[in-house]
Amino acid sequence: FFFQADDGKRDAQESRGLGDVYKRQTEVVVDNGHGEGFCLGNVVKYAQRYGKKGSGPEEYRKDLLKIIHYGIIALYNHDMIRNMENENENK
Repeated sequence: FFFQADDGKRDAQESRGLGDVYKRQTEVVVDNGHGEGFCLGNVVKYAQRYGKKGSGPEEYRKDLLKIIHYGIIALYNHDMIRNMENENENK
């Protein structure tokens, strides 16, 4: 398995599974200051437009995949923030 970037280019680094992809993408979201709000906003956006944009079931399916994608990133963000808070409390 290889990482597949949005631009279609493959990274030379081998993937260890989907977790690596979400971790890398989540770090970009957090570094840009978007965090949970950005991800949850996209979940709502794609959920609201489901079935309204596109020409049929295959197009609608893309919105469902985006909901899952941003939901997983939001969950990772949530866990990462909570873990950091717990580490700070234990210092």
